[in-house]
Amino acid sequence: MCIENKYCAFIDILGFKENVKNFESALHYYRSYFGAYHSLDKMHDELVKAVQSALPWHQAANSSVQSCCFSDSIILSSSNWKTLLFKICNIMSFMTSSKFVFRGGIGYGKHVSETTNGDFYIVSEGLVHAVEIESSKAKYPRIVLDKSALNAIVDSAESPWDLNHMLIQSEDDLWFVNPFFLNPDIRDIHAQVKEWIEQYQGEVFVDKYLWMNDLCKFFMYKDEIRENPEAYFSGKLWDNPTGDLCEHRFFYPHIFQCGIFGQFNYSLDMGMYQRNFEENYMTIRDYPKFCVNLLSGVE
Repeated sequence: MCIENKYCAFIDILGFKENVKNFESALHYYRSYFGAYHSLDKMHDELVKAVQSALPWHQAANSSVQSCCFSDSIILSSSNWKTLLFKICNIMSFMTSSKFVFRGGIGYGKHVSETTNGDFYIVSEGLVHAVEIESSKAKYPRIVLDKSALNAIVDSAESPWDLNHMLIQSEDDLWFVNPFFLNPDIRDIHAQVKEWIEQYQGEVFVDKYLWMNDLCKFFMYKDEIRENPEAYFSGKLWDNPTGDLCEHRFFYPHIFQCGIFGQFNYSLDMGMYQRNFEENYMTIRDYPKFCVNLLSGVE
């Protein structure tokens, strides 16, 4: 029995319980999802192997991801956080485009798993943390990092560039995995989300799709947000003729950290992952003033 420290993700497929009301519908949904999931899982692993074969120096020690599926849940674990987050981002990007939505958590800690006579056993501190944050804090369609995982990742990351495109912070200060990591165009996803909002209007769980709608709008307006963050963080999409309000706001380091020639560029550090949402917003809002004062010699 080998005890290791591992990152562990616990992920639920949202909407499964609604389909369980009809057994045939549930069975069709289940087969559709896991058929697509296993195909993508295999494709992802083959892609990683091909890259590592072509670029031997790119190989990471202990970069495998162990996967276990049951009912409407998935458990993923790895000692390498980059490999785990990349796999989660990859699968979510494809599956979200195919109308599957997820909620989950990621934890970190001592981990033991083994297969004996066809039975799978797992004892994991990281899994306990992941299940707790999925059930008590995730709430919306997102995969949230427990502090145990976030702190371990931040401690081992070499620079903000390792993380800035993979993680997003929401107003409740939680960091979650970017579901649109590999989706340069999310118009189809946004259209589907709006259909779900109309379909489930009045249902108690419609707030999940309203949250996702705000996240879609954030990505659709990300260039304008980068240029004028104060207008976005004030709570309103300023150029929307209908005056459509965003109830939920997000802080995505990538749009502020990517350098654009001829434009003002922000400078962020790893400290942002330890700051709350309001502090990160204030850093972005005040950064241009800070640079002007620095250049002019004003303290």
